Amino acid sequence: MPWNIKSHRYNKNIPQQSHNLEAQLAAISRSQAIIEFDLDGQILSANENFLNVVGYRADEVVGRHHSMFIDEAYAKSDDYSLFWRRLRAGEYIAAKFLRFGKGGRKVWIEASYNPILDQVGRPERVVKYATDITKAVTEATDHCGQIAAIHRSQAVISFDLDGVILEANENFLKATGYSAAEVVGRHHSMFVESEHKSRLNTLRSGVGSALANLSRPNSGASPRGAEKSGSRRLIILSSTQRVGPIRSSNSRRILRPRRPSAPITPARLKL
Repeated sequence: MPWNIKSHRYNKNIPQQSHNLEAQLAAISRSQAIIEFDLDGQILSANENFLNVVGYRADEVVGRHHSMFIDEAYAKSDDYSLFWRRLRAGEYIAAKFLRFGKGGRKVWIEASYNPILDQVGRPERVVKYATDITKAVTEATDHCGQIAAIHRSQAVISFDLDGVILEANENFLKATGYSAAEVVGRHHSMFVESEHKSRLNTLRSGVGSALANLSRPNSGASPRGAEKSGSRRLIILSSTQRVGPIRSSNSRRILRPRRPSAPITPARLKL
């Protein structure tokens, strides 16, 4: 029969509270990957979700050390020793972690390591709650690789919505003859003649890919650009190299990919 220790009286709410706690833990176990360690890092238990993430059976992990999920160099490092000292001291640790599943398969998880305290407040074990984010990390890495490839082959410059230059890559700077310090913070109009200065206003409406006469299917001419020397340069934009607004959760900016090109004359353009 549940008693309130302080009042020495029966507390009829304790059974319901116990049931609610068990229900909450069961719900967490259904949605989270969970593994439990002693304070030395030995694995005490792992739920089905965790085993599915790393590809092991329970009998392949229970009794082994947490280091089975990390690379050998990190396992021998001072950082890893510090990691467990912090947990033994009762410190909560949360981050994105690279771990290795069965067969050396890379697994990215977003996880929290939570020291569990005994009745007098001393750490007695560690429970980790984790979510598999491998797919998201892989996709983000792939996107970063694609962007890096674009920057290697394209001249790229970005602006805020007032046309102020935020950044320009090395290809763009070489094409125009400027250094980054000479363009960042200045206005896009430094590169164009007066008849083209109103075109960025159209971009504020988000209609970047439909700008009339900015580019044509397969090929077209950009506005005349002014190089540092004051000479004029026409740069060809393909149908995939158009000015376009970039949207994010807290800001919008304009990215303008431009392929470096030797100066050409209108006579050489097939308009």
